[in-house]
Amino acid sequence: MSFDVQFPGLGLEFTINRVALSIGGFNIYWYGVIIAAGMVLAMLFAFRNADDFGINSDRLIDVILVGAVMAIVCARIYYIVFAPFKYESIWQMIDIRQGGIAIYGAVIGAFVFGGLMAKIRRIPILPLFDLVGICWCLVGVVLLASHIKKRRFNGELFLLYIIWYGLGRYWIEGLRTDALMVTSTLRTSQLVALVSVATAVVLLVAGLQRFKGAQLMVPLQVSNLKKLDAAGTYFVVDELPASASHREFVQATAAMNRRLEEFDLDEAEKVEDNGDNGEAIEEGNVVAEPQQPAEAPETPAPEDEAGE
Repeated sequence: MSFDVQFPGLGLEFTINRVALSIGGFNIYWYGVIIAAGMVLAMLFAFRNADDFGINSDRLIDVILVGAVMAIVCARIYYIVFAPFKYESIWQMIDIRQGGIAIYGAVIGAFVFGGLMAKIRRIPILPLFDLVGICWCLVGVVLLASHIKKRRFNGELFLLYIIWYGLGRYWIEGLRTDALMVTSTLRTSQLVALVSVATAVVLLVAGLQRFKGAQLMVPLQVSNLKKLDAAGTYFVVDELPASASHREFVQATAAMNRRLEEFDLDEAEKVEDNGDNGEAIEEGNVVAEPQQPAEAPETPAPEDEAGE
């Protein structure tokens, strides 16, 4: 199943076979293989760097699964909404084997529904977007990944991704001859790209100005949320500066979670109930403060014989 792939704007033309392999009469296309490979690499990158963003990698799996499924669903919905023709049945609408998915719908679906799942699984939203939002083309990954330790506020990497992606997408869409159109000269994806870039630039400038000279501190990810909730204010979650090394994040996270598992809530409550015994609670540990000796009562000065 060979097709001619043409880039009239660049003067390029290729003849390729769309089908990577067939299993039981079901064709698997190169386009899907490439997207799947990109998703796998993105997940490996996210799992490897999750600690640096204060994100629990186990709970991140749920977010990725929901985000990936809804990305496909929303990519199809986006295409149907802007398609230049009407579908004759619901089956045609859900059949994506003949093509018809839009990348912007995928991005919107992934971030909206992945974000909702992140709220459910108690993963911080903006650090999550910073982590998973940089996997668009190799050049973008290298540029944005090199900025991880330099970020000054949560969401900065995500905004940089939107700017980079929007500019690239605007240029790529200008090369296509099969794009969804808003007008005879403006493509739908180009309009979305321009609006996205403009919005991201405004938010980025505002964020950089607000956090100018500030050091971003990252709360370490907590494995046992139930025990953390039970401990309440008795246990303090540690933080590291975003510029800390990956090794420092891994070691500090492991040490804090060990401390949480060893934390004795009953002992902490006992200490609080007996607050006059000289004990105190400090950063998740019950510590004893030395008691100060009671001062001796003052002895009144003896009166002289004259009673003066």
